[in-house]
Amino acid sequence: MTTAAATGETTIRKEGRWLIALGALSLVLGVLGLFMTFALTVVSTVWFGALLAIVGAAQIAFGFSEAQSRWLNLLLGLIYLAAGVIMLVNPVRAAVSLTFLIGVVIAALGIARIVWSFWFPGFARKLLGVLGGLISLALAWIILSGWPWTGLWVLGLFVAVDLIVYGFTLIGVGWRRRS
Repeated sequence: MTTAAATGETTIRKEGRWLIALGALSLVLGVLGLFMTFALTVVSTVWFGALLAIVGAAQIAFGFSEAQSRWLNLLLGLIYLAAGVIMLVNPVRAAVSLTFLIGVVIAALGIARIVWSFWFPGFARKLLGVLGGLISLALAWIILSGWPWTGLWVLGLFVAVDLIVYGFTLIGVGWRRRS
């Protein structure tokens, strides 16, 4: 006779095995992605462009059905749709532009982190804030100093690294659940 607790334990262990398998798949795909960053960059840009185009079309449809802020909704919809179509028509140029924007944002965040760290009491916290800001500035420098060529691989690299980190995370959670 099985108890509810035993059934729950079995379910948790089974979920743990699934999480480990999913994590391993994500990890393998992320590692493979490291060898095809250009393709991942283009696919990511096309996907993002398609999402923007769909949202833009929906925003325009909403603008025609809504009276109070019709023009604002139509304008936002046109901007989303135009950005999406541009990304779909020329994903490489869009990726290069997005990479430049990401580099500028990471640089601004790095500066903000360094400045922000001085509001924390204690040397260790300041040091961590400054270190994080310097790492952000180094990443921004790598992106911007090699631009526009970095635009051909940076987005794909980010996707691949995210898959690897996600894979390790799932494996860790799954490992704890299975035992």
